Amino acid sequence: MADDLPILNLSNPLHKRLLVNHVKGLEGVHRVNISKVRAQRTLSQNAYLHGVVFTLAAKGFCEAWGGDWNMDRAKTVLKDEFLRFPVVNQNTGEVHAWETRSTADLNIEECSRFIEQCIEYCQDKLGVPVPPANEYEQQVA
Repeated sequence: MADDLPILNLSNPLHKRLLVNHVKGLEGVHRVNISKVRAQRTLSQNAYLHGVVFTLAAKGFCEAWGGDWNMDRAKTVLKDEFLRFPVVNQNTGEVHAWETRSTADLNIEECSRFIEQCIEYCQDKLGVPVPPANEYEQQVA
C-alpha cells in the first residue's frame, strides 16, 4: 500500500509546488501523512547479519541453552529482544499486544544499531565472540 504512493523530493521546487497546489485544491476532511523516505538496510548489512551474526547466535544458543537451534530461530529470539514494540489502544493507552519489526523494514542506521545489539548479546549472554563486519567482508571477497 505505501509502496503505491508517489515519492516527492521536497528539495525540488517543482515537486514542492505540485504538492502545495494539490493541497490547495482539496476540500473536506483529509488525513495527511508525510514521512521521510530513508534508505533501507544495505545488502552487506543483511549478508553479515544472516551469514555471521544469526549463525553464530544459533550456535551460542545451542551451547548455552541446549536444544535445536538454527539461524531462523536465533533471528526470531534476537528480533523479539530488540525489535519488539507495544501495540497500544490509542483511546485508553492500554497495551494490548506486542509486535516485532521485520529486519527488512530497518533503515541503515536502525540495522547498524540492531547488529550492535545482537553482537553485544552474543558476547555478553552467550559467550560467543562475533567477528567484525570488515573481517567477514574480507573473507567473502
